[in-house]
Amino acid sequence: MEIAIGIVGGEPIWIGGYLEGNSAGKQKPDGEQEPNGAADSFGANFVFLLRHQNRDRMKRSAINQAIAAAKLDFEAHHWALPPEPRWDVTDFGLGRFEANGLVLVNLAEEAEYCEKLMWARQGMTTPAHTHKAKKEDIICRVGVLAVVLWPDDSLTEYATMSLKVSGQMQTYTAGSRLILKAGERVTIEPGVYHEFAPASKTCIIGEVSTANDDANDNFFINKEIGRYATIEEDEPASLKLVSDK
Repeated sequence: MEIAIGIVGGEPIWIGGYLEGNSAGKQKPDGEQEPNGAADSFGANFVFLLRHQNRDRMKRSAINQAIAAAKLDFEAHHWALPPEPRWDVTDFGLGRFEANGLVLVNLAEEAEYCEKLMWARQGMTTPAHTHKAKKEDIICRVGVLAVVLWPDDSLTEYATMSLKVSGQMQTYTAGSRLILKAGERVTIEPGVYHEFAPASKTCIIGEVSTANDDANDNFFINKEIGRYATIEEDEPASLKLVSDK
């Protein structure tokens, strides 16, 4: 069941869809089980969105807290970051980080390839989008990751498509949840729309891709979405983000 609790940028805010808090979620196929803890997170996300559905800025204090939480999780699972890592924290310009948010660290930014390490809590969905140039592997490093994919921007459910999962080609039903456990990955070709969210309490996510251009090669279904957060400076920054001037 899906419940619309408000409108942001002409898009309904849905609760109880495919991936909680997403802008393109669909009904789950019959018989699919929720991951542990999903029911517990429902109430918290519902209250959060009711309170914050009209916000369009992310506070610097929330960014600092998100970085601190990600650092603790990285350290707990022995993911060492490079010296002076390039951090990126975004709410995609929607002002509801706990529903649509992601913490990223750019590990490698070369002309030919890119590598990122990402972090999110359960309930945080990276909204449906595609890349026209970039080919990428999205990798579950720690935890469990749910990914939903579509062959085009119609977001047609139940169409079949070929997908490479952990190096093996398989037939995938568009709009269904692909569950990746730690160490598993999905290869996403340019033009394939995708969104993802933790199916565990937290998730550490990897990305290995061809050349990355965050400013020009992210195309979201919700046209109101921006790649970077608009920040309200309510406290000093703990570190500089890639989007900071």
